Amino acid sequence: MDDGVVYPMRLSKIHLDVKRERLIPPNDVPVGIIRSIYDAFFRCQIREKNCLKTCCHRSIFEPFRGSSLRVTHIKWYRCLQKLMLIVSFALAIVPWIIRIAIFYRYEDNEHDDRDEAARDRKLDVHYAYFPGSLTSFLTPVHIVFLFCYAVLALDAVLFGILEMFTSEIKRNLELVLRKCFRDMHESSYSKSVGWAVRTMLYPLKEYGVLGLLVVGIYWLFVLPVIALVLAFYCIPTLNIAIRLLCHLFIVIFPEFKFVTTLKEKIGVVGLLRKETVARLPVKSTHWFRFVQFIVILLSLLALLSCVLLVVEVIVFFVEIVVYTLIGIILNASQTLKHVSLLFMLTLYARDCFGGVTKKYQAFNEAINKALLAKVKEDVDKVAWQTADVQPNTAFQVSVDDHGDKPTSINPILCVSNGVLKWTIPRLLLFLDNQDKPYITRTFFFKAAYMDHVGCPGSLYKNLIRAMRQFVTIILFLLFVVVVVMAFGNEYSVSGVNQMLATLAGGFLPWIFRNVLFKPPADIEIDTKLRPAGTGFHNRTGGPKLRYGIKTQ
Repeated sequence: MDDGVVYPMRLSKIHLDVKRERLIPPNDVPVGIIRSIYDAFFRCQIREKNCLKTCCHRSIFEPFRGSSLRVTHIKWYRCLQKLMLIVSFALAIVPWIIRIAIFYRYEDNEHDDRDEAARDRKLDVHYAYFPGSLTSFLTPVHIVFLFCYAVLALDAVLFGILEMFTSEIKRNLELVLRKCFRDMHESSYSKSVGWAVRTMLYPLKEYGVLGLLVVGIYWLFVLPVIALVLAFYCIPTLNIAIRLLCHLFIVIFPEFKFVTTLKEKIGVVGLLRKETVARLPVKSTHWFRFVQFIVILLSLLALLSCVLLVVEVIVFFVEIVVYTLIGIILNASQTLKHVSLLFMLTLYARDCFGGVTKKYQAFNEAINKALLAKVKEDVDKVAWQTADVQPNTAFQVSVDDHGDKPTSINPILCVSNGVLKWTIPRLLLFLDNQDKPYITRTFFFKAAYMDHVGCPGSLYKNLIRAMRQFVTIILFLLFVVVVVMAFGNEYSVSGVNQMLATLAGGFLPWIFRNVLFKPPADIEIDTKLRPAGTGFHNRTGGPKLRYGIKTQ
C-alpha cells in the first residue's frame, strides 16, 4: 500500500479495546480514601480538576514554546506522573529495606556469634538447619538475592529505554501479560478438579471391577501429572510463569506447526499478527523478535524474583505479628487499653469512610437499574446466550423521552498517537459473558456530581467531611484514654478495668451518631423525575469517549 492513498475496506467485525480501570461494576465503587488518593495522584486524575487543569496541561518550558527546543512539549502533569512512578518504586521496596535493616541490626551479630562458637568447637552448623527464612539462612547479600536485585534493576532500565525509543515492544508485552492474566482468571478450578477425578477413575469406567487390578499402577504414573495440572490451575505464580514460557516459545518458533496449535490452544492467535503489521522494516523483524525474547525472558525472571522477595517479606511480617501478639498476651495489663483504642479507631474509621462508600454504592445501583431499563430489550437479546457463546457487549444508551432534541449516536473514527480510535457517544453500558453489567467511570462521576437531590455530590467533599468526623472522634478517644490512664495510675485500677472503661467511653460517639442524634436516611435518586431525567440525559449525551479497536 502507498502512503497518502485512501483504500476502502470492509470490516466484518470490530472489537473495542476497553481497559478494565475505565469500567465500574454494580457492586464496587472506587471511592475509598486510599483509592481516591491513588487515583488523584498516582493516576494523575487530579489534573482534570477545573482549578488545576489549565496549569497541569501547560508546558514546563512555556516561555520557550516558540523556540527550537524539543522538550517544550513536556507538560506539568507528565512530571507528576513520573514523580509518582518513582514514589511507587520507593514504596514497593520499603518493606524489603526494613527487612534488611532488621537483619543487620539484630540477626547478623547473632549469626556471627553462632558461627564463631561453631568454629571454636570445630563444628559446621551454619547450614545445618533452616531457620524458616532464606534471608536469615543466606543473608541479604547472597548470590541468590544479588541475582534478584540485578534482574529487577535490569528489567526497570530496559522498560525505561523501550518506553523512550519504541512503544511497540512494550505494547506487545502488555498484551502478553494481559492475556496471561485473563486466561488465568477465566480458568475454572471446578473443571480442573472434575478432570482430575475423571482421569483417576478411568480404569474403573473402562474395565469395571477388573480395573481394580491395575488402578494402583495407573495412579502411580497419573498422579504426578494430575498434581502438576492442579498446581498449574490453583497456584497463580506457576500459572503465569508457564504461560510466559509458552509465549516465549511462540516468539522463538513462530512458524512451527506445533506452535500454531499451541497459539490456538492458549488463545493468542491474534497476538503476533499485531506484530507483523507493525510499522517496522522487514530487515529488523529478527531483531524485533530477539528483543521480544529478551523482554519476555526478563519478565519471567522478574516475576520469580518478585515472588521470592515478597515471600520473604511476608514471612518476616508474619513473624513480627506473631511475636507482637505474644508480647500483648504476656503484658496484657499494660497493653489491653491500647489494643481497645486501636480496635475502636478501626471501627470508627470503617464507619466514617464506609458511609461514603455506601452512599455512592446506592447511587451506582440506581444508575445501573436506570441504564438497564433503557436498553432492556437489547440486553435480553444478548443475555439469553450461554457464557461460552455470549460475547462481551457494549450498548449505546439513548435518552430522548422528555422531548429533548435527539443527538447523533454515530461513531467517528480517528487516530490518536498512531493508534486507530473510535469516538462513540453514549456508549455507557457494558455486559460481560457472565451477564455482569458495567458502566463507564467517566459517566458515573459526572452523574454523581449532578446538582440534584439523591446525588452524592463531590467525592472530595464527602471524604473531607468523613475525615473531619474521624479526626473529631480521634480527639475524643485520646481524651478518654488520658482520663482512664490518669485515674488508673492514681487509684491502681487493674488493666482489665482500664480496658473496660476505655471501651465504655469510646462507644459514646457511636451511640451519639447512631442512636441519640441519628441523621435522616439519604434520599435515593429517582431518574424518572423531570430534573433528574434532564440531568441524566445531559450526562448520557455528554461524554464521548475514545476506545481502541481491533479488527478482523
